[in-house]
Amino acid sequence: IVYVPKYIYQDGSTEKTDVDVNVGKQELAVKVNGKDFEIKKADDEKYIFDKYKLQLNQTSRTDLNITVPVIDKTKRWEIGIGASKDGAVGMVGFPIKNNIGGWIAGRQGNMMAGVMVKI
Repeated sequence: IVYVPKYIYQDGSTEKTDVDVNVGKQELAVKVNGKDFEIKKADDEKYIFDKYKLQLNQTSRTDLNITVPVIDKTKRWEIGIGASKDGAVGMVGFPIKNNIGGWIAGRQGNMMAGVMVKI
């Protein structure tokens, strides 16, 4: 507020106004997620929120992708027992890589070994 002289017209008369008030456009400071968001009053509004309103539309989406590792049960050790014309025979199977495995079979004095592909 400032006390200023009245305006004097060209004919020498003085303006009749004793108080002159100018109210500027109302402003509203808004931040969304820490960033400035500008709201401008419409030309036909006297004050902000006089004819308009703030409306927030929010959507959310969550994608949940789960990958369960396949447990390859072909990669296990094996043990077995059998019989031949000469008596009891034992066998041990073991994994090598992917679907390839190995085996050892036999009995004392007679041993065999091999490789197998599991399909």
